[in-house]
Amino acid sequence: MSRTIEELKTEVGGLEVWSHIEEASKIGFEAVDQELVPLFKWYGIYAQKPNSDGYFMMRIKVPGGKLNSVQLIKVNDLAEKYAKGVADITTRQAVQLHWLTIQDIPTILEELKSVGLDTAGGCGDIMRNVTGCTLAGLTEEEHFDASKELKEIDSFFTRNPDFANLPRKYKMSVTGCSTWCSQPDINCISLVGIKHPKTGEEGYRLKIGGGLSTKPMMSKSFPVFVPRNKAKEVTVAASTVYRDHGFRDKRHKARIKFLIDDWGVEKFLKQIEQVLDYQLERLENFIDPEIPHHDHLGVTKLKNGHYAVGVSFVSGRTHCPELKQIAELVDKYCQQGEVRTTNKQNLIIINVPEAKLEALLQEARDLGLKVEHSAFTKLGVACTGTEFCNLAIVETKTRAKALFDKLDAKFPGFQQELMVSVTGCPNNCAQYSIADIGLVGAKFKNDAGEMVDAFRIFLGGRLGKDAQFAKPLDGRFEHSKIEEPLSKLIQYYIENKEDQEVFSRFVDRLGVEKIQAEALC
Repeated sequence: MSRTIEELKTEVGGLEVWSHIEEASKIGFEAVDQELVPLFKWYGIYAQKPNSDGYFMMRIKVPGGKLNSVQLIKVNDLAEKYAKGVADITTRQAVQLHWLTIQDIPTILEELKSVGLDTAGGCGDIMRNVTGCTLAGLTEEEHFDASKELKEIDSFFTRNPDFANLPRKYKMSVTGCSTWCSQPDINCISLVGIKHPKTGEEGYRLKIGGGLSTKPMMSKSFPVFVPRNKAKEVTVAASTVYRDHGFRDKRHKARIKFLIDDWGVEKFLKQIEQVLDYQLERLENFIDPEIPHHDHLGVTKLKNGHYAVGVSFVSGRTHCPELKQIAELVDKYCQQGEVRTTNKQNLIIINVPEAKLEALLQEARDLGLKVEHSAFTKLGVACTGTEFCNLAIVETKTRAKALFDKLDAKFPGFQQELMVSVTGCPNNCAQYSIADIGLVGAKFKNDAGEMVDAFRIFLGGRLGKDAQFAKPLDGRFEHSKIEEPLSKLIQYYIENKEDQEVFSRFVDRLGVEKIQAEALC
């Protein structure tokens, strides 16, 4: 009888599975113990669809989304050599490679290690990639640069055996950004930068218990002030409580959001303070930002006088040599150049001097890189879909690109930014629950009686002030015609919105029933 994942985590251990990966790499796929494959996730490695073909996906962690040109070229070269020239940027600022064989995985990890990149904690019941503001340290709007705390926290948890057996996956964001671009509402645990209303001291709000999947929940705000120098120990204490008390008997209830939902904020906070052995200062009446979706994409003037230039990749898919070309632009035009990944699956080049901005933009255009962004490509996202994922119901990435192209052509002057999510199944990897318009893969019987791919449509999700999950329309819509109902919905919004009313507030005002009845009649 095969062991459960909890038994495997106890008897073998996620971080200890590396010796098996190395041994199997010397012999080949037939040497892979299939029972241990779920533990490969602790090193960012998933079995790619179909499992029997012997290919794997690898997720490269990029804490805070920060990459230098050397690292970017390395990812490009590895994608070109091992992954059929494709690398995908994820909604957690990481990068995924596909088509990897077990024989090549140790070599790839050594190559990544040589430029300071890692995959440990890319997946599994462990701290995942710690996300942050894409423009941390660079904008006037941020309360402060949270990069120091983010790096300390990531360094502490990465490969830490004391936190390698959590009840389920564990996602954190650390940001000083005033627009909450790192989405603290949907992270397991988040530190959100603030300044103390009385003393002006820099510190953090603490939010715990967010998460999506099939039962999405918004994180709960804890009524405390966390000084910057206490940030790491508070996250360690909260993680200790989750590790020791999280529900392990049923995996679908093992996320921290269920523990918070069951215990409530006060009980969880008391447990944190027991671990800390001191009380945190109580602070309430926080103000949430009005912006529902944001990832700083575009051409942005920075507080140092330089510029940031966004490069969008529809649904996060990059093809070699695009990443190498971007790295070369960074080396050619930027001072202390970096790129930053965003949680909308894009890249941003930073620190472009004003005198070189137009030259960089023109060369990027000449290379075919997308540095101008429509309302749909800027915030549009898509999950992996049936191309690689064993759980997906429909294909997503190619369809997302085709859909956004059609919407661009239909609404060339449309300026309101919309988060449009194309998700292959109800598991929410592309975050349809928080999107303005979320498409969720399904099946549908057409007029000919054939079962074909389809989408359900969800409307009105948002984060920040009055955060809420999107609401479903009735019915399912055939995939090949999905641009028709979306075009009608957007046209209806254009004709009926009030002044600067954002899409989610428009949905609030009219309601999904009225919108469906009038827009899709």
